[in-house]
Amino acid sequence: MALCPAPFIGCFSKPTRIRVAPRQTPDLPDLNPVERYWAWLRKKLRTMDLADAVKKRPVLSKVKYTARAKRVLKSKKSQQVAAACAKGLRKVCKEVVRNKGAETHG
Repeated sequence: MALCPAPFIGCFSKPTRIRVAPRQTPDLPDLNPVERYWAWLRKKLRTMDLADAVKKRPVLSKVKYTARAKRVLKSKKSQQVAAACAKGLRKVCKEVVRNKGAETHG
């Protein structure tokens, strides 16, 4: 009788061990400046959406929302945040090396 490690994998003639890969860089926000930047952008857009809701403005259409996002992306503050995220990567990488691969607090 074959072992089935998971129903969607199916049965094999020999027992199979599934090896789980460690978390990759895109999943670790402290190692990926792009993830930090997107988090800032989402927060900025949500803040603007909340301000619209408080002022009882109508919901933006997809075209207008895209234009809003592009304005935010082109802003000086957006460029400063992107630069800060990239700059912080070096510090985090040094901390990871110092901790021998362990997660950082960063």
